[in-house]
Amino acid sequence: MQPTDARTLRGAVVPTAVVGVLLVAAAAVQGGRDAAVGAVLGVLLVVGFFSASIAAVGWAAKQHDVATLPVAMFTYFIKIAVLAVVLALFEDTALFDSTAFGIGILIATLTWLVGLVRAHLTAKILYVDPTQADESR
Repeated sequence: MQPTDARTLRGAVVPTAVVGVLLVAAAAVQGGRDAAVGAVLGVLLVVGFFSASIAAVGWAAKQHDVATLPVAMFTYFIKIAVLAVVLALFEDTALFDSTAFGIGILIATLTWLVGLVRAHLTAKILYVDPTQADESR
């Protein structure tokens, strides 16, 4: 994983974890243990999905730059398929509150995306390698 990838990951994980803790606390107060479990599972699902995507795309970028987009698209399709399977399996579950699960997924996803955008905007990532530009002269 590139240092910029690690900073980007931290920039998304930290706010999502903070909002996740607040979300679980609010779900526990509002709906009890089942709602808290649903919110925890939703937040963990989002963090796991997006972290796996960043790790896979970072690995692909190390292997070959051209592989980055196909790997990103593949991880996107896999995430959608796994999410569909998870939602189908737990459609009528009594293990946790499905409403809190869905709200947890939604809020964690929005928080992750805002954190990711902020991390990218504040990162100082060079799009041209100055050492290679000097060598070509």
